[in-house]
Amino acid sequence: MPTVQEAEALVEEIADLIDNEVPDGAFRRMPDYFESVRSKALDIGDSVESYGSATEAQIEALENMRDGVKKWIR
Repeated sequence: MPTVQEAEALVEEIADLIDNEVPDGAFRRMPDYFESVRSKALDIGDSVESYGSATEAQIEALENMRDGVKKWIR
């Protein structure tokens, strides 16, 4: 069963990747994409925190977001 901590770690990882790993050129080309990913990840994190639990679907969505962001990092 997914944990709140697992979801929180993924949200933090996504934000860290966007803030520190995505090349500036990629961020300048696709700012709406990265801001959308960050916003959605934070929304999921807020929901998980509010309910005190995470679902498989939430974890899967966060993992997919993380993997999508990683594709922009070389």
